[in-house]
Amino acid sequence: MNEGTLQDASRFDELLVQLTAPKEAAHKRWIRRAIWFGSLAFMAMGAAFFVFFVWEFTSVFIVRHPADMSFAEFCGHFGEAAGGAINLMGLGGLIYSLLFVAEQVKGEKEARLQQDMPVVFVAPRLAWTLGGASERELQERDLKLYVGFRNTSNSAATRLEFRIPELVFRSTDAKANAQFILNSEEKLIDNLPGQEVTGVVNGSDNYHLSMEWPLKEKCPGLLDAIFHHSSPDAEFPSLEMRFSVSFRTIRGAPFFSFGSAVWSPKHCREVKDNKQPNFLNDFAAARMKFEKGQVGLDKFFQGAEENPLVPTITVIEDKEN
Repeated sequence: MNEGTLQDASRFDELLVQLTAPKEAAHKRWIRRAIWFGSLAFMAMGAAFFVFFVWEFTSVFIVRHPADMSFAEFCGHFGEAAGGAINLMGLGGLIYSLLFVAEQVKGEKEARLQQDMPVVFVAPRLAWTLGGASERELQERDLKLYVGFRNTSNSAATRLEFRIPELVFRSTDAKANAQFILNSEEKLIDNLPGQEVTGVVNGSDNYHLSMEWPLKEKCPGLLDAIFHHSSPDAEFPSLEMRFSVSFRTIRGAPFFSFGSAVWSPKHCREVKDNKQPNFLNDFAAARMKFEKGQVGLDKFFQGAEENPLVPTITVIEDKEN
């Protein structure tokens, strides 16, 4: 697929690879919570004892004031009794302060890791060409799965891993008809440079790198159904790809996203940009006239290079890498 096609294809749906939130071990989370509640408990107990001692000593000195107790002696006894409560409150406050400082240090560390973050988009596409047409069907000449990557920031993404756990073609909704085309396909890109290195200007949709897999004769009837006027709302035949993308920044911050891409007559007409649905609808209308012997389809065949088929992309949340 040439550069012009990739530029054109990028106007449609893409998957933005998201920053992975750091996952804390369950036992560490419970320990931190226990310490936090313990510090609050120490402060609450100390405050309660202090109030109790204030009440007791005040009532003793004012209500039942001993004749032989001076005010200095009263303060001395009160200080001895309340010292433990004050120490308990101080211990709780110290623990709470240490936890707060630890959270601040952790936040600053995460902020440093997230500086100069790459902004990586992934775009699955089906590149197609047709060899001919009859009144019954279109003849497929070639079909390829392309996956393009672009980094719109000035920071490089390192160790970019693209994985296809499943690529399945279904002629109908019956599970028995599912044909597994790829299974656990994985490719690695050591470095995906940013715009500053590649010379791509801001706002450009050029894909820096791409991968491809040949699918000729592996999805029988898919192109014919997508371009046919009788099946604009049909969900089958369909090609569904489940995929994951992960990489790290130069500072080690992890990014990961998991999603699915579906090509079918219906899904290919549900992309965000109107260019593809308009092209498919125009092609389907021309096919109706072609079957009546009114027009030819040459201009649509020639438009294959500029109109790779874009899927409906769904982000799948909470998927482990």
